[in-house]
Amino acid sequence: MKNLNIKRKLIALILATTPLTLSITSCNNKNETKVIEEENINETTTTENNKEETKSNDEIIIDSIKNIENDIKDSLNKENFEEAKEKGIDFFISLTDFLFYNEPYKDTNITLDDISEQAKKEVFHSLNVIDGWIMEIAPNYKDNLSEKYQAVKDFTSEKYYQVLDKIREYLGDENYNAIKEIKDQIKGDIKEGYNNTKDKIKDKANEWYQEFKALH
Repeated sequence: MKNLNIKRKLIALILATTPLTLSITSCNNKNETKVIEEENINETTTTENNKEETKSNDEIIIDSIKNIENDIKDSLNKENFEEAKEKGIDFFISLTDFLFYNEPYKDTNITLDDISEQAKKEVFHSLNVIDGWIMEIAPNYKDNLSEKYQAVKDFTSEKYYQVLDKIREYLGDENYNAIKEIKDQIKGDIKEGYNNTKDKIKDKANEWYQEFKALH
């Protein structure tokens, strides 16, 4: 009964989240047959290899993460919760290193500074979504990780994306024992950013109002 409830929750959570846009490939009609000569096979293989070589950094990172997401989702759907948890831990560690500690992503030489702002947002969103999936089946799955990862375990929420650079700056000295101070500072930065945005909106509204008065 417990597993059934977890599965229902996970299905609802997975349906409610959209980590990354999946590409859809059209299929040929099943009844259609086609004879491909050897030279065409070679040409196709060469074309595919060239596509791989010309992939952008954004595509390399996002495609890899999309594959991992699908793999974890498959484990969850099959109720292989322990397997999903282990994959989730590996995912969390690799993305933490990539997002917060400026380390290359997995076996690539690509760091966070090598991808676009939009790709960064998608990667951070993916971390947030998959962390939520794993938390449903193992709420304390990050508790046994090293201090390096403990320092950022509460920063996966998307509200922290706007101060990601600040978090990376604070963690640059590997001062993992100052987690509370880091969190307090980050909260201050978020509040300051919110107040600045609010002030800008207020100033703009006042500007519009003054222009409106001048016209009337």
